[in-house]
Amino acid sequence: SMQGLSARSMCISYVTQLITALYLLDSQETSRLILFEILINLSIATWTLRKAIKIEVKPRFPFLVFANQKGYENAGTNRYDEEALRYMGAVMTPLFVGYAIRSAVYEKHRGWYSFLVSTAAG
Repeated sequence: SMQGLSARSMCISYVTQLITALYLLDSQETSRLILFEILINLSIATWTLRKAIKIEVKPRFPFLVFANQKGYENAGTNRYDEEALRYMGAVMTPLFVGYAIRSAVYEKHRGWYSFLVSTAAG
């Protein structure tokens, strides 16, 4: 049952774990043991997310379609998740854009991929 479980917070957690993994893979100073642990945690998070959210692959655009599992819409959690993410997005979006501009102007990056990953992880 998805009652009381926040699927959106699980998605945000997964994205942050993915960004952290990409950042550590891009870094040349990270130990292989740390990378192994991060990748194991990411695979567990992938499995958990697939249990919480239906992901359908389609041959036409949009190629991925996300749907909630049964019981999530009726639990009331969906409404609270939507409201919380709206407030969080309103606060975090200008901060992220400001940090990205600052990072582009004042920090050195090896390339565009390194800039994107380090800014997202920043």
